[in-house]
Amino acid sequence: MKEELKILRVKFNFTQADLAKKLGYTQPSSYARKENGETEFTLNDIKIIKQLYGLSADEICKIFLI
Repeated sequence: MKEELKILRVKFNFTQADLAKKLGYTQPSSYARKENGETEFTLNDIKIIKQLYGLSADEICKIFLI
């Protein structure tokens, strides 16, 4: 999971701080922990990431469920 998310983040030229802000977190470390697999993404986080990157349902499953 973390590798795919990092690749997408870099591809779209976002920092971890950018993603933290888009997800409504005040600390970039909150997003970093999620990207590194230390904590789980919420359903709302996944919805925002899906829209932000224009991901399909299959891509979401691959990133977050497999």
